[in-house]
Amino acid sequence: MKKLIFILMVFLLPSCTMLEMATTIGGVMYHTRQIEKRLHKAESICTKQCKGNDNLSEKWCECMQACMVSENIQELFKKFKGKSARIVSDKYILRIKEDGFFNIRIKECEEKYTNN
Repeated sequence: MKKLIFILMVFLLPSCTMLEMATTIGGVMYHTRQIEKRLHKAESICTKQCKGNDNLSEKWCECMQACMVSENIQELFKKFKGKSARIVSDKYILRIKEDGFFNIRIKECEEKYTNN
């Protein structure tokens, strides 16, 4: 019985450790969570700025897209220069290149106004 417990611990311990490494502060998911937090911050800033327009209207989409490349939003993603990432959410597509260039696209606006 002791051998069985020891064998189980040997196999389960590394799997738990790998899971913790991927989800804790030093892990891979930390980088993704930080980018997603910044994306949500950018969304709230731009939504407030563009609230005078009807949601998903052409003017709203233009306002949001202009806001997403503004200096305020650039400052949010300045920290990620030298890293590359691509985050796709239900609303946005964010792409960060290693040179610090980033692009945020609004999926619903792209679908609505590029298919015409």
